[in-house]
Amino acid sequence: MNSHSLPMAAGNTPDYFGDLAKGLLDGVKHRPELSAICLIVLIAATLYLILGQKKLLGFLILSSLAIVMITGITAAEIYRGKTIYSTPLGETSLNSDSAPKAPILAANQKQDIKTVLRKAAEEVADVLKIAPKLLRANLFAPDEHEHMRIVPGLSHNMHSVDELSISIPVGYGSTGRCFRSGKPNIAVFREDWGAARLADEELRKLDPNLRWIISVPVSGATDEAQPICVMNIDGLTELRDETELESALSHLYSWSYMISKILSQSEQSIFRKRVDPSIPASETTAIQVHSLISNITPKDIAFPSEHFLKSTSELSSVPALNSFTTDEFNKQVQAQFVSSNSPQ
Repeated sequence: MNSHSLPMAAGNTPDYFGDLAKGLLDGVKHRPELSAICLIVLIAATLYLILGQKKLLGFLILSSLAIVMITGITAAEIYRGKTIYSTPLGETSLNSDSAPKAPILAANQKQDIKTVLRKAAEEVADVLKIAPKLLRANLFAPDEHEHMRIVPGLSHNMHSVDELSISIPVGYGSTGRCFRSGKPNIAVFREDWGAARLADEELRKLDPNLRWIISVPVSGATDEAQPICVMNIDGLTELRDETELESALSHLYSWSYMISKILSQSEQSIFRKRVDPSIPASETTAIQVHSLISNITPKDIAFPSEHFLKSTSELSSVPALNSFTTDEFNKQVQAQFVSSNSPQ
């Protein structure tokens, strides 16, 4: 036998074959579904080599082995890629029956809503003279079980995974009261709320520095139905009274209406119940003092600010406002929010 022939004995199996086995092990350790087929092919190749096949046959077997391995890994990656990219942007691991029922939007529309949330928080920070880092924003929508949840990806300055997963029953808390009634709600946390919150698993997810929440309905075409979503702006650490928060609320109607315009581009129809007028105008719980803003007049709605006008130029899914369109936009905001019994 010349020096170029493959050895016949099992104990003399060439080093490159051991290297191949090691490479296969490394290749399939993160893909268990491929390990079985690769192992079978590897055993078959070993038997061929031990039984004295010639070098050419060994080469063909090893080549076939490589082809099988590459084909298997490629197929797995294609399948994995389809799974990843078929998932809508911003979705999380929430079960389908617990995911919030928000309209399906394009990537640029979701980005625009994130911009609106960030800019709205900035304006409230300016109005209340609070550092922007202490202001957060989010968008809540109901799930199949009538619990309000943050729409995945649609929040600003919120970093706790637990807090982002919070589930609030419709009608409960600032967000739930706003959604069921279709009216803005202001909630101010009591100073002793930290001890009381320990009684509720969901409330334990809240940032202990949370001091107040302004909830604004994001409505559809009619105010007789519950909102599509609820936009929240909330503050950490620095307490503000209800009068100050109402002043900030006056600027949030325009931001909420802008989100409504972005959401209106979705062709998805979402079933919406009628608003519930039985929600009490004021309510004091162990942790919050709630106030529904039930009567809204035109004077309660601030004219779009310069900050708002400049921010619309960053949006790609809706037209930017200018000096010719601002008045009409303000009229649309008033038509959306001014109470039907309020003098025009």
